[in-house]
Amino acid sequence: MPSRYLTRAGFAAWLRSQGTRKTVGRACRACDCPIARYLKSQGCTKAAIDPCEAFFISPAGCEAREDLPRWASRFVVRADSLDFERRITAGRALVILEGTRLS
Repeated sequence: MPSRYLTRAGFAAWLRSQGTRKTVGRACRACDCPIARYLKSQGCTKAAIDPCEAFFISPAGCEAREDLPRWASRFVVRADSLDFERRITAGRALVILEGTRLS
């Protein structure tokens, strides 16, 4: 994924700006995972995430499919290991994100 749309630092900053209790996505929901919501907050009109790729429409209106960076792929796998469709708060997402550094 180009750093222009998805960076670890940008994603972490967005999560911190949400407040720890705010729901930022749901487990096992490609269009509603925290990374998809983050991309939408960056101007992408649609976004769907799987453990390997991101599909989105960029702010310029271009359809794109990009490989996820390793940290983002690990984040998705860990987030999706939660109960099916479980809501993910910004606080929980930050804990999951921090865990991707350690593996």
